[in-house]
Amino acid sequence: MRIHRLEIQAFGPFAERQTIDFDALGEQGLFLLNGATGAGKTSVLDAICYAFYGSVPGARQNGKRLRSDHAPEGLEPLVICEFSARDRRLEVARSPAWDRPTLRGKGTTVQQAKTLLREKENGIWVEKSSRNDEAGGEIAALLGMKMEQFTKVILLAQGDFAAFLRSKDKDRQELLQSLFGTEVYENVEKQLALEALAGKSAVAAKEQELLLLEANARVQAEGVLEPAGTAYAIDDLESMHGAALFEALVDAVSQTHRRVGAQAATGRSAELGAAAALQDAELLAARHAKLQAAMAERNRLAVIEPDFARWQQQGREHREAEVLAGQLASVEAAEVRLTELEALTRTVLIRLTNDPQAADLTGIAKQSAEPSAAALNSIRSRLERTGATVEALLPEEERLAQVRAEVDSLTSAVHDSTSAAARHAEAARTADGQRSEVRVRVAKLKQLADQVEHRGLAAGAAQDLLATIRDHRAAQSRTVRCEEEHLQARRTLLDAQEHWLRLMAQRLETAAGEMAARLKSGEPCPVCGSEVHPEPSALAGTGLQAAEDEERAKLLRDEAETVESAAGLRVAAARQELAVLQGRGGAADLKLSQEAAASAQEELATSQGAVPDLARGEADLTLLTARIQEQESLAAAAREQLAAQQATLSATSSTTQELDAKLADSRDGFESLAARVSALHRVAELLAGAASAIQDRDAAKAAAGTSRTALGEALADTPFGSARAARAALLSAAEAATLNERIRAHSESVVRSEAAFDPQEVQAAATEAAEGKAAPAAGALADLRRAAEDAAQAAGAAVVRRELAANALAAVRNAAARHAVLEAHAAPLREHWQRVQAISDTARGMGENSYKMPLNTYVLAARLEQVAVAASERLGTMSDGRYTLSYSDALAGRNQKSGLGLDVVDQWTGQRRDTATLSGGESFMASLALALGLADVVQQETGGVDIETLFVDEGFGSLDEQSLEQVMDALEGLRDGGRVVGLVSHVAELKLRIPTQLQVHKGRTGSTLSVNHAAVAAA
Repeated sequence: MRIHRLEIQAFGPFAERQTIDFDALGEQGLFLLNGATGAGKTSVLDAICYAFYGSVPGARQNGKRLRSDHAPEGLEPLVICEFSARDRRLEVARSPAWDRPTLRGKGTTVQQAKTLLREKENGIWVEKSSRNDEAGGEIAALLGMKMEQFTKVILLAQGDFAAFLRSKDKDRQELLQSLFGTEVYENVEKQLALEALAGKSAVAAKEQELLLLEANARVQAEGVLEPAGTAYAIDDLESMHGAALFEALVDAVSQTHRRVGAQAATGRSAELGAAAALQDAELLAARHAKLQAAMAERNRLAVIEPDFARWQQQGREHREAEVLAGQLASVEAAEVRLTELEALTRTVLIRLTNDPQAADLTGIAKQSAEPSAAALNSIRSRLERTGATVEALLPEEERLAQVRAEVDSLTSAVHDSTSAAARHAEAARTADGQRSEVRVRVAKLKQLADQVEHRGLAAGAAQDLLATIRDHRAAQSRTVRCEEEHLQARRTLLDAQEHWLRLMAQRLETAAGEMAARLKSGEPCPVCGSEVHPEPSALAGTGLQAAEDEERAKLLRDEAETVESAAGLRVAAARQELAVLQGRGGAADLKLSQEAAASAQEELATSQGAVPDLARGEADLTLLTARIQEQESLAAAAREQLAAQQATLSATSSTTQELDAKLADSRDGFESLAARVSALHRVAELLAGAASAIQDRDAAKAAAGTSRTALGEALADTPFGSARAARAALLSAAEAATLNERIRAHSESVVRSEAAFDPQEVQAAATEAAEGKAAPAAGALADLRRAAEDAAQAAGAAVVRRELAANALAAVRNAAARHAVLEAHAAPLREHWQRVQAISDTARGMGENSYKMPLNTYVLAARLEQVAVAASERLGTMSDGRYTLSYSDALAGRNQKSGLGLDVVDQWTGQRRDTATLSGGESFMASLALALGLADVVQQETGGVDIETLFVDEGFGSLDEQSLEQVMDALEGLRDGGRVVGLVSHVAELKLRIPTQLQVHKGRTGSTLSVNHAAVAAA
């Protein structure tokens, strides 16, 4: 990275635009940035840092104070830096936030920070980005460093020149990695860790499958094993794994299978014996049961033998009466028919004479004699003819009824249509009013809903501001505390400085005494050269003591300076944090901001709540509009229908009046023609029924007389003295069938009862009974049955155990085979994982890595060792060969990063010590040598960041004349390497040694820059 040009305007102490041509300044390889205290030497470096990173190091990073107080009103603060890096030429222009005058009226407004990044392509400047963050990210990626790293390597800012020298290993690693681009090794570590994790997962999966097979095999075996049945205890099997487990399981289950097989065979024999005993007992009981049943049946038949004789006699009488059954039935039927018809005739005649309409239409009175059938049929014929005449007019009457129904229907329809038209019109007016109200509500809701995004941003900004205010208050407290600590450290430093200067003055006063104390007789005086010392100073005794006191005071002063420097760094960091927070609005009033945040949140909630209400309101508008259109259409249709119905009603009413007048005579006093026709038909039916009943009654009388005569003649040839006796002997078909069935069943039972004694087993039972051998008791049979069931159950259980053992044995053998296959697959996976895990552990500084150093740190350690060698070449020159830098791989405690340590080697004592033990001047030399060495190594590395421009801000004042001479000799050697080093100092010796100078002049109107052209020309 090389800086070519820098322009500064209204920035820091510079009011007007100042331009610095670093290409011209760096032609000699070394230039001095010189000026009075407070002129703005450090501000030049601040401008470079701000151009690259949008911020400045140290306590000056308060963005609101970057604009020059000397600048004319309205002049924009601006920093432009042209630089090259990685074979690219770029220009970055940045303007910090500032209060610019308003365009109208009085007052100011905040002008936000701006950035413009351009790149020179084919001789033309092309804009790359105008966003602060995007441009900053592009520059940081191009330089390969963040601002903190930039100030440790390239811009050794005032007070921070020893930062990299004293950095922790973690900070060194981040810086070295960004400079040397060693992320690939860190990626290798991550990739190896991922591969190890993948291998571990694969092995774990296989191990899980193996354990699952073992668990399944244990479950199968434990389901059939008995605690004392095998040579293996279940607890012993739980502790076994792998092939040994499966060998033991197969052996144990095999023993169990053989044992339960033998138990099953024994149980089967016991089952067969118990079954045979039960069968013999059951056969004996069955034989005796049959014998007892046959004897019981014979006894039963003997008891009912008298009833059997009576049943036979009743059967013979029934068969003789059955011959007269037809004639008996004929007489009975004729008499029943005659009785029924006589009753029917009386009923029909009473109904006819008691009917008023029949009396009016026929003229038959109640007291009249019984009419003949012929007279009734004549009257019926006359009524039927009249009914036919009237019936012919029924269609006209039906038409009249239909027309009247139409009139009623039309009247109701007219009323309904009138009501519907009014109802739909009213509904349309109501919906229109509701729509107007909803429109007003929707307009208000839309106004609220449109503000959701704006109010959301406002609420978020208010919450961010609250957080910033709280952080700002905490930062204020930290800043005050750090400033107090820094002030105390500063006072202590000034006291130590004053005490040291006082002692140094006293030492100078006693210098003659100190020199006199060192004179030896015979040795030349370092002043006059004489070997004779006749009158040494009287202060010889006090000179050495003064020197020792001055040396102790200087050590105390150096320690105080270190403490004050650390306190200053803390103050700068606190002020930087405070400035950033103040720039974000952290100084605002907390209570007002809380109220504003609460108000913004309430407004946001109101707007968010309006969104669903707005959707519902718009949906209501759509529905109301559709409803209005629907109701208006329905009202119009109802009015059209009403007009048509009224016209039809008028015409139908006229037709009704005409038909009613036409049919009035034909009704003959009846309510309707249908009523008159119905009356005529009903009376005619009464007449027909009466005539038919009289005719049927007369015929039944003649038939009954004939049947009685025939029955009397048939009874003379039978044993029955009368028809009643014959009817008593005669049975119904069901009774005769039941009687016959009893006779037949009894006869068959007698045959079967005798046959029941014929079977051999019954005869055997009879013989056994005669011999006194009885059937087994029920209890004995139950005992035998239970014994057989128990034997069968025991045999079945034994068979089940045998089958379970066989299944378990097959399952365990199958699991053993599968386990062997899986183990064969898992072995190479396990070996691969262990190999990759070992490599990954080694790459991450674990395992067998004796250095306990990750791969990335190991590579960076090699680079740091190169840097230490390169830096030692210059440090040796600067320190007159006393000091060199040495890389250290010592382990750090408390889980801190290690392996990137630096020690200083004192060649005078041969001891290694921490770099923190160096004095201020020694630290400056070591830091400068380290920065130059780092630049050399980085430039040699392919893909690294070329460090072609370095700046050193102060620190030269801490060097004595000899050390300054040695440092300058080392810096002069940079000319041949093409690197440019800018020194910021007001040490007088440097003005004489460095001809190329950039002068900073301060004045009441601001500082200006100028180049010592004479010195450049002379060079």
